[in-house]
Amino acid sequence: MKPVGEILWSERTRDEFAALAERGAVVIVPVGSVEQHGLALPVNTDNREVEWVAQEAARRAEGPVLVTPAMPFGISPHHMMYPGGTITLRVETLLRVLAEVCESIVQPGS
Repeated sequence: MKPVGEILWSERTRDEFAALAERGAVVIVPVGSVEQHGLALPVNTDNREVEWVAQEAARRAEGPVLVTPAMPFGISPHHMMYPGGTITLRVETLLRVLAEVCESIVQPGS
């Protein structure tokens, strides 16, 4: 299993990206959410989980895999009826942000 430092996008230098692209690296963009979970869990529960799952998948995968920093906001309008802590985006907003993140990843020079 790869060490965490090997799979984190944010730990790479500029020159490392070209080499990783040449090797056909896969990039995981985790999307979490900030939403209430009742009285028992903190609002960042989903972000913690999505980061862990993405990193574990990258560590276990064969070949080069990078994990970008997690996008902390997702689509959680169903939580807005409860008081406290939920931050939500519209579907169109999240899709636009994801498209622009992915475009940045695959742009020549990235």
